[in-house]
Amino acid sequence: MSRAFFDRWFPDEPANYDGFLAEVARVLPTGGRILDLGCGANTYLERLRWLGHEVWGTDLQRHPHLAHPKWFRLMPPEATIPFEDSSFDLVTAFMVVEHIADPPRFLSEVTRVLRPGGHFIAHTISALHYITWIRRGLDVLPHSWTQRLVRHVYGREEHDTFPTWYRMNTPRRIAWFGKPLGLKLTGARRYAWPGYFDFSPLLCRGAVVADWLLDRIGAGLGRIYFTATYRKVSASAAPARAA
Repeated sequence: MSRAFFDRWFPDEPANYDGFLAEVARVLPTGGRILDLGCGANTYLERLRWLGHEVWGTDLQRHPHLAHPKWFRLMPPEATIPFEDSSFDLVTAFMVVEHIADPPRFLSEVTRVLRPGGHFIAHTISALHYITWIRRGLDVLPHSWTQRLVRHVYGREEHDTFPTWYRMNTPRRIAWFGKPLGLKLTGARRYAWPGYFDFSPLLCRGAVVADWLLDRIGAGLGRIYFTATYRKVSASAAPARAA
């Protein structure tokens, strides 16, 4: 599918990854320290290192194509973040929160390592979009089957496909879990893109039209991704843990 066809229906729509990076740049203080939570290959924010920022990555497994290993720390199996309290000005989670089974525990760790006034940015798939419901349907299958299907359709390696839960996949849902911990929603933006149908140009075009129609029925219903920003406005209630 050509970008021109998409732009006819969604003019001036930024790519969702570009929108995520723009929000990072907006809230990041000069010389700010950043943690990319669930960093995968540790490349999403690498350009910020060129601008003089200290950018760390952490994940539950070491990616086979890990970049910048000196800026990576492996999470322990209990998924505590391996850094001291109040270590970062910004924590990001790019396509991560859909995989979180225990939102309060996850967000308590986020707020623990954030400095007062620091920000958490979550970028993920919207629970309101029909693709999410299709993806939920796949969860009735054994995860190994889903991994093989994703590899066949998208060419994504099995180590990059994880179980999904969608327990906080709206900005307000994250805010609801985060409020007792002092996280306040300060901004959100949704993005349309039919990338889940890249394997079929015809389906891509149909998805663009369907998303446009859904967005007319309800704002945001046709936009599959969102970036949401939260500010730590009070000390976390989570118990302190040293690195």
